[in-house]
Parts: sequence; structure tokens; C-alpha cells
Amino acid sequence: GFRLLATMPGVTKFFKGIFGNEEEEDNWTDQFSEYCPKLSMKTRIICWGVCFGLGMFISFLGGLFVLRITTQPEIFATLYTVGNLISISGTCFLWGPCSQCKKMWDKERWLASLIFFFSMAVTLTCAFAVIQHYVRDCFI
Repeated sequence: GFRLLATMPGVTKFFKGIFGNEEEEDNWTDQFSEYCPKLSMKTRIICWGVCFGLGMFISFLGGLFVLRITTQPEIFATLYTVGNLISISGTCFLWGPCSQCKKMWDKERWLASLIFFFSMAVTLTCAFAVIQHYVRDCFI
């Protein structure tokens, strides 16, 4: 299935049109090319799919613990946050990490990115600091 899609020239051309060319990276990233080699579009799509799928699976596992959020909020918060971070890091394979960060903090997207990361920080803070304090006071 996927192998057939990735070998079709139209699909590769479509993704190159959306995500840009591989040559759009900054000049200073060229010196790091031995550590981060350039990937083909097929490899980028496969890596993105793996990260996205793994991230969604981990977030789903976190969702299974939502019923235990009053007694074990740290499990939900950790799995949900890690799943989100893995999913969002998968997009770095499509655009490249530098380009992804630039696009995330662009003038049209900075507020959404800030809210996204802030909400994950609040989720972890509530799970590990705030909720633990209130649960301990209620049951002891």
C-alpha cells in the first residue's frame, strides 16, 4: 500500500509542493550535514508517519488513564504530553527542524504554538504539582 504511494511521482511532487524543496535549508545547516544527512522525500514521509502513528498511539494510551485521573494524573499527563511531542516532532522530518521552528513561530502561527506548548506545560504542572497536593489533602 504505502510503498506504492511513495513510489508514485505524483505523490512525491505533491509533497514537495506542500513542504518545499530540500534545498531551502539555511546555509549554516550545511556544516551539520554529516550529522543530519539529507533524506529523500520517501524517507521523510515514512519517518513522519512512524512518528505520527507512535505519538497518536501513546496519546491514546494516555486517554485510557483518563478515568484514573483523580488517583493517577501523572500517568495520563505524561503519556498524553509525550505522545503530542512525538507527533509534532514527526513534522520535522517533512520540513526539517529549523524550517519547522521558523514556521511554528511565524507571525500567523506563534499564538497557536504558544498555546499548544503552554497547555502541555500546564497539564504536566497540574498532574505533578497541583493535583497531588489536593488529592493528598482530601484523602489523608
